[in-house]
Amino acid sequence: MAAVAAAMADPSRVKMLCALMDGRAWTATELSAAAEVAPSTASGHLARLLEGQLITCLSQGRHRYYRLAGHDVAALVEQMMGLSWSRITPPETSAPKAMREARTCYDHLAGAVAVQIYDFMQAEGWLEADGSALTLYGREQFLKLGIPLNAHSRRKACCACLDWSERRFHLG
Repeated sequence: MAAVAAAMADPSRVKMLCALMDGRAWTATELSAAAEVAPSTASGHLARLLEGQLITCLSQGRHRYYRLAGHDVAALVEQMMGLSWSRITPPETSAPKAMREARTCYDHLAGAVAVQIYDFMQAEGWLEADGSALTLYGREQFLKLGIPLNAHSRRKACCACLDWSERRFHLG
């Protein structure tokens, strides 16, 4: 745990991990801009994240792309975001409106639309109070909509994921 925590224990590396939550692979240059550091500094941070097995590097031709190492890392980042943001009053977002409306967060929908979906599902009783699971009623509603649920999935059916632009939960 200490090695993972140490790999995450820098504001620039946290910014990089949060940027990678959109599910895409980013170049070192793009991540250096997201973290607001020089490319040479970004290289050191990326090496630390690779060493901590939080990200992977994909090489295509002469280009190198970085992405989160998996769903477990995304879940960890989500948990850390929720834990840290519950202790402070979050600032107003400066994210562009188009990006705030709808986008992806690693492998699920995010933004204002996703927050509204989460709020609806909470209000209608489709989700447990903490957003960690579908209720029986929620499962029934999904089936009525023709959305099959895989009971044997290795992943949870849902979780509350803190939306970085809206500063409220969307459905992960």
